[in-house]
Amino acid sequence: MDQPAFTQPKLYKKISKHPTTLELFEKRLIDEGVFSKEEADEIRQFVLDSYEKDFEASKTLEPNDTDWLATKWKGFKGPTQHSRIRPTGVEIDVLRDIGMKAGSVPDDFKLHRQ
Repeated sequence: MDQPAFTQPKLYKKISKHPTTLELFEKRLIDEGVFSKEEADEIRQFVLDSYEKDFEASKTLEPNDTDWLATKWKGFKGPTQHSRIRPTGVEIDVLRDIGMKAGSVPDDFKLHRQ
């Protein structure tokens, strides 16, 4: 996974200290008297609880094949199904060689652990 703080440490240190959008708007709404800090906390907790409840429910969800979206994708191949092999104009050995070279690192190249 890309870690932007690795390549831009000063920028991301400054960003990490900046209040989030939620914090900024919450403070503004409290300052304007739209709602109190307690009400803001209640709203946040309500949202977090609903996320948690839905996440737990998703663990036991059984897919329904009659789902409306499934009918829109009828005829498309899934990730475990193979499409017909079509000629590309490039020899298979050339493609394999390119694939191997693209996924390898030269012996004298030192990768950073991140």
